[in-house]
Amino acid sequence: MANNPGVNKLARVLAQRMGEQSASPQDFEFGQITKNGSLVTDTFRLPVPKQDYVLNHLLLGEDSKLKSGDRVLVVWVHDTPVVICVIASGKEL
Repeated sequence: MANNPGVNKLARVLAQRMGEQSASPQDFEFGQITKNGSLVTDTFRLPVPKQDYVLNHLLLGEDSKLKSGDRVLVVWVHDTPVVICVIASGKEL
């Protein structure tokens, strides 16, 4: 397989794409809470169940609950999304 031109080309493309991802990681992004409490971020469109993401209670407050439709700021720590805060428009302040 090492002499297979198709496999070699695929390996070069994969190495290039992984290098591009490593060179410009996106740590912060916006997301939205779904009806069942899952998190969907703007770049990772698969729902993350609520038991699989971390909620920052220090900024949101201990009694604060996320609601369906809330827009949130998310920071990725390795492969774990952490909801930092709820995003509100200037009209809501």
